[in-house]
Amino acid sequence: MIPEYAKLTLTTDIYNDFAGYGIQEVIENQFLLYDKAKTLEERWMAVTALTYFLACIDVGPWYMQDDGERTAATASMIGVIVLHALSMMAKAKQLKRNNEKFKDIPIVMALVLEFVKAWEIFERSGLDGADVDADSEEEDEKRKLYPWPEHVFTYVHHYGIVNDVEAVSFLHAQYTARFANAGASVWTENKLKQADGSHWKYRTRFAAFKRRYGKNARGTIGGKHYDITSWTSAERADLAFDKTDPIPPQVRRGLARGKKIWLN
Repeated sequence: MIPEYAKLTLTTDIYNDFAGYGIQEVIENQFLLYDKAKTLEERWMAVTALTYFLACIDVGPWYMQDDGERTAATASMIGVIVLHALSMMAKAKQLKRNNEKFKDIPIVMALVLEFVKAWEIFERSGLDGADVDADSEEEDEKRKLYPWPEHVFTYVHHYGIVNDVEAVSFLHAQYTARFANAGASVWTENKLKQADGSHWKYRTRFAAFKRRYGKNARGTIGGKHYDITSWTSAERADLAFDKTDPIPPQVRRGLARGKKIWLN
């Protein structure tokens, strides 16, 4: 019987930033899941999955990949999606304390803030060069950038869930304190309502992201190109130091039946 999880060490000669682009591909696949969501529940599930993934992996290879501009744009797109989801939650009156339907709101918000605190790229990346007031690329170029985590924390304050978020055990109080006055200093209530009303121009921004970073004219992102387990045995063997597929036959048969493996 093949185990559900089999440990495997891959000794292959692959492009140095391969792991970073693999993480990029997973993130983009989560973007697509969010975009395909039909209900608020599906949207929030996609946001939850994205934040859990980012919290559970070493994002260092992604942060250090050689296309820093794409990484920054992706970081901004993560913010756009989180803010869009929050605007939809607010519209449905679901951003509230003790929410019985969406019980993980505080945890997801804490994961977002915890994820960005250590990465300089999030501190200097706005919403992909597009402010809610900007109506053209020329205006976008002139705008003042505010880190999108400030906008997230504004939601946390504005809708009265700050105590729930700060109560999450793994969240560093010093980080939440940094954004304690975000609502007053950056986003007035009218500004937040305006952003909510436009839903952070999510559709426009996501379409622009796909056009810019898609693999073809249709703006195709995501996929399985960096999933080594989806390659043929010959493709893996070609890159292996000993020219032998590092995934044993019995594990390959397990993969074919939907089993999973850990990669060391």
